[in-house]
Amino acid sequence: MRGMNTRPPQNTSVWDLRMDGVRLLLVAGCAFLVSARAGAAEAVAYSVVLTGACQFQMIMGWDNCQNKATFTMFKSGKYVFEFIDKNKNGYQFTGMKDRQIDNTSLYSNIGTIETTIDGKKVVDPQSMGGCTTKITPSGEKFVYIECAVTNSKRSVFKFRFSDITDVQRTIMQ
Repeated sequence: MRGMNTRPPQNTSVWDLRMDGVRLLLVAGCAFLVSARAGAAEAVAYSVVLTGACQFQMIMGWDNCQNKATFTMFKSGKYVFEFIDKNKNGYQFTGMKDRQIDNTSLYSNIGTIETTIDGKKVVDPQSMGGCTTKITPSGEKFVYIECAVTNSKRSVFKFRFSDITDVQRTIMQ
């Protein structure tokens, strides 16, 4: 560093110099973590909010749920299906699209369930199951979404979303 006095002041101890180095490393590390987290947020390709008839089943029998569901696709290929039951508890099923032969019937392997029940959020990354999304050949209309997923405690979550009356698409840039 040309023109700068690189010698420490006379009253600075070796301990003070080491602590300055540690502080610099901590600041740099925190800056790296903040930028890594910002980069780790996945980019959304598009999101679709559907309005229709929703039913869910957890133990036996079917019950109604909220008439809106959200389907989000990320640029990484990950999908998220979001449903809300009649008690305003939230269920998110996350997975990846499987290889498809028929583009009107999309199957997604689900590997994670995130539930928010009575305000308590639980994420289970050891879930298994899938969601089938049926769309018209033109791709304009969603016909139905059916999900059947089992969590790591072997509880089965089933959602059926049909009679779709409205589709709100948001395509990200």
